[in-house]
Amino acid sequence: MQLSVATSCRPVCPVAVARQQARRPPPPAFSAAAAGGRAAAARPHRPGRPVAASAAAPGTYQASESAAGSVVVQVLPDEAAVAAFLCDTVERAAAAAVEARGSFTLAIPGGSVLKALKGLAGRPIPWDKTRIFFVNHKCVPKDDPATSSYAKARALFLDAVGAPGCAVPPSGTESAEAEAAAYAAALSSAADAAGMERAPGGAPRFDLMLIGVGSDGHVGSLYPNNSAVFDPSGALVLPVVKAKPPASITLSLAVMNAAREVLVCLTGASKSGAARLALETTNLPAGEFPAQLVRPDLGPATWVLDTASAAELSLAAGGERPQQQPAEGQQGGGRQAGMPLPDGSILYTF
Repeated sequence: MQLSVATSCRPVCPVAVARQQARRPPPPAFSAAAAGGRAAAARPHRPGRPVAASAAAPGTYQASESAAGSVVVQVLPDEAAVAAFLCDTVERAAAAAVEARGSFTLAIPGGSVLKALKGLAGRPIPWDKTRIFFVNHKCVPKDDPATSSYAKARALFLDAVGAPGCAVPPSGTESAEAEAAAYAAALSSAADAAGMERAPGGAPRFDLMLIGVGSDGHVGSLYPNNSAVFDPSGALVLPVVKAKPPASITLSLAVMNAAREVLVCLTGASKSGAARLALETTNLPAGEFPAQLVRPDLGPATWVLDTASAAELSLAAGGERPQQQPAEGQQGGGRQAGMPLPDGSILYTF
């Protein structure tokens, strides 16, 4: 695994970063002085012990072989910085998409990521050329302010910019099967109308996909070991029925991974374990931690975290290789050295 560290907090295009990495010459031998003393100053992290939050320095980390595949990990100081980063990314992606294709397609989740998008109300987004779908949505009345992500999106920013119509709401039925079928039809129709490119399997390519991660590793409404995670039907939108209502609908993994750009977002200390499991625990059974399956077709996903949610990441501490659950009777752990790249960032080779 290779991982590089830069100190910029600007939005990054994962495809551009990957191409830039590929053009770089081999790094010279490691020098702590050339690395600004960063590697020398890092406190060694013992396997199995959480890394202190202060160790997760803000910066951009490029990992070619994380437990979730090729990723860019953007660590920012706090939740406010993460929210600003997300809004910056939406603004940039919208401008680029409209210039290139005449329209902008965006998929957003609920929860903390949706709340972080409140700042879009003050951004120069071309709303008249924007189409928004929901990564997942509860099967509840669409105008219920307490439970409907559509209603919350309107309250947070859509009504403020006079563009509630750019978001495609669910129908409001309580039937997950009926809702999934209706939303899939709406998505397919909108994709055809907008001339959205489709992936080889038929999934429309959103310009930008924003995804949140639960503490249990769920993305959208794809929960651990749920049959929807590996649904073989090819459906764009899937119904998810849990023991405790309400049911919900979710975009399939194929649709999530077909997007031109994918941002996966976690914030807060309560998500630090999820970040570690998703990015650094390599031998989990398939489907046990769905966030590991977010692996875009067109380039690395960008994982956006604050320092609190990145606290257990050994990559952010600069001293630990990806963690693997040790087999019975074996010890885990191991450390690597950092090597400075020509641009001043640090390359970690696992």
